[in-house]
Amino acid sequence: MFMKRRILGAALSGTLLFGAAGVSSRPYQEVGPQQTPVEAAIDAFSEARQYWISQNAGHAATRLIILDQNESFDCNYGYRTIHASGNEEVAFYCPDPDAVAITRKSLDAAEAAFPGQRDDAARFTTFHEMGHAVQFHTSGQDVSKFIGDYGQDPVSYELQATRYAGVAAGQTLSNGELFGINLYLDTDPDQYQWTHGYRRDHAAAFDAGVAGR
Repeated sequence: MFMKRRILGAALSGTLLFGAAGVSSRPYQEVGPQQTPVEAAIDAFSEARQYWISQNAGHAATRLIILDQNESFDCNYGYRTIHASGNEEVAFYCPDPDAVAITRKSLDAAEAAFPGQRDDAARFTTFHEMGHAVQFHTSGQDVSKFIGDYGQDPVSYELQATRYAGVAAGQTLSNGELFGINLYLDTDPDQYQWTHGYRRDHAAAFDAGVAGR
């Protein structure tokens, strides 16, 4: 979310592009042609933003920022400012300014960890971070309250963002792209992060969103 962290598995500056082991048994079709991670992130952001705007849960002002090395991004969390560096492997949603920030280094790391699914990792991460944008836009847009509520139960907030990712992805992606995200999420299902919970739970949350549950 907006706490800096690696993609699952693995003064504004930066590149402003617009204004996160096992085989899935889910019934999706073949994986489509790969994009570069940056291309996948850009397309996913555009699709997710337009979908949530159509549902009155998104905002046209939300931006996507890809940070190159030696570039930085300052995020206001209400009670403090977080300085994100392009030299780190991080992806997060920042409520102020309203932006999804992903470092190119994190995309490169995901590509190295999942060479056959480099675009799937970037696509899922972008949809997930846009899920946090939806949480913010539908909760009164009070930065301090939003950050405080997240801190009370981060795992629930993260799983909800992944379910929102599934909702938007289910409405905008091809079956092949959905299948690719499933393969990515089914890798190392017992992986655990203290703010995010188990990877297998994110796979289930994503499926629930795709199914509209």
